[in-house]
Amino acid sequence: MVIGRGILGLSSAHALALAGQAVDVVSSPHWPRASAAAAANLALKAQSFARHPHFALKLRMRERYADWVQEVEKESARLVPFWQGRGIALFDSCEASEAQWRRVRQPEADVLTRGLPPQSLSKLPSEGRDSWPLCYERESWVDADALLSALETACLSHGVRFFERQVDSWQALSELVDENTHVLVCAGAGTPRLLQVLELEACAPPLRTRLARPRWSAGSVFVSRSHSLHAPNNAAASFLSLLPSAALVDLPERCEAAPTLSGPGLQAPREALFLSSTTLRLKNPGFENPSLFVPDPSWAEENGRLLRATKEGLQFLGLEDPVFLWEQARHGVRVGFGHEELVACALEPCKPKWTRHKAAFLLAGAHKSGFLFAPAASELLASIGLLGKSAG
Repeated sequence: MVIGRGILGLSSAHALALAGQAVDVVSSPHWPRASAAAAANLALKAQSFARHPHFALKLRMRERYADWVQEVEKESARLVPFWQGRGIALFDSCEASEAQWRRVRQPEADVLTRGLPPQSLSKLPSEGRDSWPLCYERESWVDADALLSALETACLSHGVRFFERQVDSWQALSELVDENTHVLVCAGAGTPRLLQVLELEACAPPLRTRLARPRWSAGSVFVSRSHSLHAPNNAAASFLSLLPSAALVDLPERCEAAPTLSGPGLQAPREALFLSSTTLRLKNPGFENPSLFVPDPSWAEENGRLLRATKEGLQFLGLEDPVFLWEQARHGVRVGFGHEELVACALEPCKPKWTRHKAAFLLAGAHKSGFLFAPAASELLASIGLLGKSAG
């Protein structure tokens, strides 16, 4: 039983089904998936993330991603757009640009030791602007919605069953599983609350430290295929010429909502353009109040600010009166666990009801990072001892 229908839940269910396991996936009908509110940007941000303990795995998965996407496309007979290019981070002052440069830049010897190309981070010419844009080489993007749909289709073709059910108590779970069922929690932002209601919170003391003080936020992604980006002068045209068919643009820090643009629409007017951002902090979203996750007036207000900031930011770059018709908006709830981007472990049940009947496992990504680790689902499941067991 896989709890969670986000990117890690689906990629895990897919991996288990390919290994010959019988798999059920249960998900809440009320909880907006963070995965659904992703662009999804697979950026490693060059040296910036090289200090992370899972960086080596992320680097390997980046090399494998295109092949993995093609495998999913073949199984599902669905197109999953995938792009590779460079990321451009923009700042509204030299001070902000230099501060970011100092924060992410590492000694060349360390970069080579970590397997990064030497020129993975560089400064770009800043004609007509007061700050240096930073360039991250070899970044990647995938159409998150298309990938999720393709994985669901692939799972169905292998006999995976899907259920919408609110797992808000041990009793609710007991109605779905038996003594032969193993449970894999891939609940993303719902993980801390779910471990509590399933009485698994105290089953792994080190895990409690790793999941301490989770930070929730509400995120949105807007999709447009009707937009116009005009470059009225050489400086703006020069900047646009630097962008490949897909690029990420962190708009200036003075834009409070910190929007991010990505997708081939940065180059072609009728191609997909994604606008995404973390737009609203949440104090403690629990399963007990599903209405909290419906976009309310405060969420709409923050997204309005995001859209305005995007237009202002592009005008700041010298683009003339950018026009967007946002055709689709997707919303989700995300979680951060400090510096943990991935939590994968077997839980050692300490309650009699678990020790008598079931084994439990946890696989959770923070703030959309599950997309980076999705191709490693089989490897991760094997590392925590789940593959090779009955996954019911």
